[in-house]
Amino acid sequence: MVKRAMLKCDGDLAHTGLRVELTIGEINRDPETILRATLEPAPELHACLKRHWDENYRSLVVQRTRSLLVDRHLSKFLESPESPESVEQTEQTQLDREPPTTEIRSDPPSNPLGSMRAIRPKTLRKTRQALKEQCDQSEAELRQMFLAWLDASPTFRDLTLKARDELRIDEPSLFVIQHDDLEVRRLPWHEWSLFRDRPKVEPTYGDLMGNQVRIVDPPHRDQVRILVILGNCEDINTEPDRQFFQEIQQESGADIVFLDAPNRDQVNHQLWDHQGWDLIFFAGHSTSQTDEAKILLNGHGDYLTIEDLWHGLRQALNNGLKLAIFNSCDGLGLAQRLDDRQIPFTIVMREAITDKVAQDFLRHFLDAFIRKELSLPEAVREAREKLHIFRDQLPCASWLPVIVQQPYTGLLYWSDLVRSAEPVAIEPDATPDLAAIPAVTPPPAAVSMPLASPQASPPTPPTRSPWQNRMRRRAAAIAVACFALPVVSSSGSDFLTDRGQEAQQMLPGERDLAMKRAKFFFDWAIRINPWNGEALMFRGSLYEDAGHTEMARDYYTRSKDLDHGGGCTNLGLLQTRVDRDYPTARATLSHCDYLIPNDNRVYQSANSKNWGQLLYEEQDYRAAEQKLKESLQDQPDNGKSSCLLAKTLKQLDRQTEALEHWTDCLQNASDYYPDVDQWHREAEQELARTHPTRTGDLMAIETAHPQ
Repeated sequence: MVKRAMLKCDGDLAHTGLRVELTIGEINRDPETILRATLEPAPELHACLKRHWDENYRSLVVQRTRSLLVDRHLSKFLESPESPESVEQTEQTQLDREPPTTEIRSDPPSNPLGSMRAIRPKTLRKTRQALKEQCDQSEAELRQMFLAWLDASPTFRDLTLKARDELRIDEPSLFVIQHDDLEVRRLPWHEWSLFRDRPKVEPTYGDLMGNQVRIVDPPHRDQVRILVILGNCEDINTEPDRQFFQEIQQESGADIVFLDAPNRDQVNHQLWDHQGWDLIFFAGHSTSQTDEAKILLNGHGDYLTIEDLWHGLRQALNNGLKLAIFNSCDGLGLAQRLDDRQIPFTIVMREAITDKVAQDFLRHFLDAFIRKELSLPEAVREAREKLHIFRDQLPCASWLPVIVQQPYTGLLYWSDLVRSAEPVAIEPDATPDLAAIPAVTPPPAAVSMPLASPQASPPTPPTRSPWQNRMRRRAAAIAVACFALPVVSSSGSDFLTDRGQEAQQMLPGERDLAMKRAKFFFDWAIRINPWNGEALMFRGSLYEDAGHTEMARDYYTRSKDLDHGGGCTNLGLLQTRVDRDYPTARATLSHCDYLIPNDNRVYQSANSKNWGQLLYEEQDYRAAEQKLKESLQDQPDNGKSSCLLAKTLKQLDRQTEALEHWTDCLQNASDYYPDVDQWHREAEQELARTHPTRTGDLMAIETAHPQ
């Protein structure tokens, strides 16, 4: 099973240092390992980071990149009389005044970095070489200072050692570094020993608050669709980018649309295409060094900001967009501004990039991702490391490509894009055996009898069809039954919701069958009435029970948006337990207090219990105690509330008072859920430790609630 590691960083590099939390667990399940550490403030590392990227690197590559050639960060070098660029301007002026002699050379067209042919004096070649040596030196200093900073923290060293045990060397894993500060993302995290020893793991970057992932059902497509935007290519060559995608088009049969130097309307029209896109690619000039991130579209001055793209990208996401690639400069700023569009994966360049390096990265990435069928992080890592060959011309070339992703997405493969182009089942888990689900018998008047054949022979029983055809027959029966009901369709949806709840009450030994039946009824309840918040909530709970957290989140959110208190409080609990996003969970549960009617004791109890769990996680134990007692007042047999209250009283050192609630925890809380199973074991230990002579009572409880 693929594991997901999430390194959440809070703080800043220069002043407060970083507080980090590493969670590791299987994708779509709660984390099994939680590790915490602190990293001290590192003002010298921060200064080295700024010096390397903003001064040495930028001044070296200013004339060879897929970037806007003048921005506010570069202007200080162009204006400074002591900078190498001003020296270059002065010497070029002298060249304009008198013909060059033997001190002048002309760069050949096959320059490995793809720069323009130009006349350079010999002294300028030395200046360029001096800049490269300076950049090499700051690169080495940055790497050394970064690794020393990590190693200087005893808690972070322990975190690294334990993470090594959890992440296998021979298996791909997701590793997301979450922080909102661009300076933290500019650090060379790929140099961390944890990644250097694991060739199938590549660090990706995500927003610290990036929890609400959009889950959409894209339209069915016959083939993978790719939109290739070749924007302003002044002084650069994007023709190789086109050729790489044309090769992919011939090999895979993908539907690829090319936009050459388009205007704003053409780009917007394609983003709104009803067929949707699986991948969007942009090559050309871009920048995020000004107040607005911009991509240049053509030589007529047309450009688009991220705000201009907002509605079009949202529509592309609704139609199944999974990956965006910006093979241009200043990508981290672009990706940060794109974050709230929630594109699952975005590949960008950390800093300015030269033409040849951008072309080679794309070629190597497409080869690894499509032809070698590597996961997206593996493919980016392989392509990135192959750029090390350019080290003699461009320091840090292999540091430039990075992945920015929504934190709770899974691994992405090319085959996932292919599958999205084919008809898909209702959910990503195993296909249910609907043969085991009894059909709802429609009224006799609604039953159509089979027609006799011309030979008047008995009708031949149909051959057993695949599960999709069986589902259609069951669906037809359900539809007939619902239309026959003497009430409106919303009542039919409520009827199916009740049937789904009944199915959930089956014995634990029949759990799988119960879940399949419940899923069937809830799905049809939602199809008949998409505004049935109750059915949406129960459908989300089935996804959560099956480990599909993000699908559960989507259904809970839809239920909450329909003002259903149950879906709202389930969403708040998910934000507490899975996301550990306590401010967002607090806001959600406060909204639930408003939504849940005072006379709905069950939902009132559930919301108070979820408040108690949030406050317990925040270590506000007295406030948690109050909320959990309110939960038990509304629903005395709420076993989870009893378990949490016992744990809370234990933290308050009130062991005797906790005993009663430990007993209620064992008697009332279902052990189907993993967290309750853990609470049961803790309850048994507490009762056995506190009252060892009461073994008879404890055995009776264990018999009634076997593990």
